Amino acid sequence: MEYKGYTARVEFDQDARILFGEVEGLRDVVTFEATDVKDLEREFRASVDDYLAMSAERGEEPEKPYSGKFVVRVDPVLHREITMAAARSGKSLNAFTAEALKRWLEQVRQTRLPPRVPAPNVSEAGAPLKVFPPATPPTGVVAAGDPSLGLWPTAQQDTPGSRTPNTPGASRTPQQELSKVA
Repeated sequence: MEYKGYTARVEFDQDARILFGEVEGLRDVVTFEATDVKDLEREFRASVDDYLAMSAERGEEPEKPYSGKFVVRVDPVLHREITMAAARSGKSLNAFTAEALKRWLEQVRQTRLPPRVPAPNVSEAGAPLKVFPPATPPTGVVAAGDPSLGLWPTAQQDTPGSRTPNTPGASRTPQQELSKVA
């Protein structure tokens, strides 16, 4: 549900036989409940209006759930590669990143699969891990894994999938490789 830029998450309490919701993305808690959908929409709007009126009475600016700005911390090498890719495409880093995120979300929506979050590139002890990226990029993805950026391994690179069974250590997992480094 959405109203005046505020979005609510709604759940059903089967025991109490009520619908209840909460406005998302705020530090303040703004809730509402009802027994049917029509009343739920009315209560949601009334809760948002009450929140806005209460903020005005206190002389405070009401909190907006999403400003459109967020800080992303990435590895300096990835930062450089993304910046260079943005420059090659004639876009700002912000525009390039926003476009990549939009394409990624579109792909997730089309496949209806949950997004895959990669494991962190640092061990629990804080030591860097050797990362083995996939040998080929997913279809239609434009982001850090865009093949035009040269971020995907080539046949010459030593990745677990590029070893032959006769190569020493071919049966070792990436975790076993890491234990040799540590």
